[in-house]
Amino acid sequence: MTSTLFDLYDRVVLRHPLTSLLAVIALTIAMAIGLPNFKLDASADSLTLEHDDDLNFFRGVVKRYGSDNFLIVTFSPKEGDLFDQENLDTLAALRQDLTTISGVEGVLSMLDVPLLYSPKIAVADLKSELNVLLSEGVDRQLAKQEFLNSPIYKDVILSADGQTTGMLATLALDEIYLALITKRDDLRLIKYNQGLTTEQEDQLAKASLEFLNYRTDKAAKDHLRVAEVRALITGYRDRATIFLGGPDMITADMVDFIKSDLIVFGGGILLFIIATLALIFRRIRWVILPLATCALCLIIILGFLSWIDWRLTVISSNFVLLLLIITLALTIHLIVRYRELLSANLTRHNISWSVKPLSQCQDPVSIRC
Repeated sequence: MTSTLFDLYDRVVLRHPLTSLLAVIALTIAMAIGLPNFKLDASADSLTLEHDDDLNFFRGVVKRYGSDNFLIVTFSPKEGDLFDQENLDTLAALRQDLTTISGVEGVLSMLDVPLLYSPKIAVADLKSELNVLLSEGVDRQLAKQEFLNSPIYKDVILSADGQTTGMLATLALDEIYLALITKRDDLRLIKYNQGLTTEQEDQLAKASLEFLNYRTDKAAKDHLRVAEVRALITGYRDRATIFLGGPDMITADMVDFIKSDLIVFGGGILLFIIATLALIFRRIRWVILPLATCALCLIIILGFLSWIDWRLTVISSNFVLLLLIITLALTIHLIVRYRELLSANLTRHNISWSVKPLSQCQDPVSIRC
């Protein structure tokens, strides 16, 4: 079987080198056309198992009781006490600006929560409107002690030192996203348990594609929302130390981290490859050829993944660097083997050349043989 494949490879490729090179270049160009559609996926759906009962239960709870998605903004004033009027006004302005961001359903901060121990109220008083921090006549120092010691608010709204608070920006529930993923998962479950009819197979393919496209658009909108929030809080950084957190922020940053890693580590490996090849072979041709081979391999594979819309996740994105390393190792092996065969052939025909024959080399890999 191996001999047959080698003979086929010899007839098709080795005996037609120019045609083979042109075919590889044409394939590379065709794959490169799809690279603009290359996508990274850091969504939770790409990291979860299919047919997960706990996940399905969680999505049912979210659908019934509302969105679980949120962004958290922490606020620490640079001057004065957090409960000073100027800092509270800044906090109120920031809270108001956050409500104007698209997709933010509401913002909860220490300015909005009811005060139950400042002073302590009876159960009968709960039917009337409760005081909040900015209500007239509220003792702010007493409210601060409530935030620090209340079993409801302790370590939730205010930090232990009383100088950092957080705002919870609740994001609107995406009903379309839940409907699409439920439809897809229901069909997947039927396929897993009893199999699908031809019509249901078509429905599953259509539902999967529809959900994937919608998830891509949603990820872009979520990324834009995070960017808008960051641009907003930048205007307050001269008055307070502010940080942003939340699932959408993590997802957006994860994609940026993956892109950064690919660029940084890819650049580092490229420099390492050049230095290694130059040190081993000391010929420009043996530096350019492996680099060109690695580049063609990456373009073909990434272009193919783009054409079939296969997204790289946080985990699978590492294959790019592994592909570079494996391709380089194979290329070096082929170059060394070629030089061995060339040296043996020249020696057999008593042809002299400017470099030593392989038989006279102490280290045929590290010197110019």
